[in-house]
Amino acid sequence: MFEFSVRPLYFGDETQGTLLGYVVSGYAIDRNFVSQAAAADVTFTAGDRMVVSTLDAKRQGDLELRSDMLAATRSRPVELSFRGERYLTTATDLSEGAVVPLRLVVLKSFDQANRATRETNRLVGLVGVLALLAGGAMMLALSDFVTRPLETLAAGVRAFGFGDSSHRLPSRGTREVIQVVEHERLAAVQQLRECKGEKAP
Repeated sequence: MFEFSVRPLYFGDETQGTLLGYVVSGYAIDRNFVSQAAAADVTFTAGDRMVVSTLDAKRQGDLELRSDMLAATRSRPVELSFRGERYLTTATDLSEGAVVPLRLVVLKSFDQANRATRETNRLVGLVGVLALLAGGAMMLALSDFVTRPLETLAAGVRAFGFGDSSHRLPSRGTREVIQVVEHERLAAVQQLRECKGEKAP
């Protein structure tokens, strides 16, 4: 099947020039062309014969056996099922008043659309699980960054309360933790001075 156009070629202008011939340009409408142009399976029929189709040979045979069903697609879309796959099918007449009717039959696979939806759902689910894992890991890292200096500070304050001044206070952490540590160090130094002052006499 071919799509083509014809233009007369004149020597001079069209009204007074000499007709030299015709320029015919076109291209073949074959399986490769149709499969690139359509997002669904497409079939061209001339009369009851299939001319070009993106379907494989087995499905073409099944579609030819259901030519009576294809006749119903002129008025409304019809659901067809063959080879275990369901299609929504519609047809358009491309040849008004021609001797042999040329029709374009478009078949959209429900199963293919369902597969695409399942793949999208699977991808969204995987991204969600990865986001949860990454969020959990970040939460653990941040909580460890915040709570470890607080735990060390609390242990140091308890040790200092029992008179153990050798216990180390944290040197890292949030700004608030560092401020509390500095305050505790100043308080410890002050307390040591006071203790030394009391022992001096």
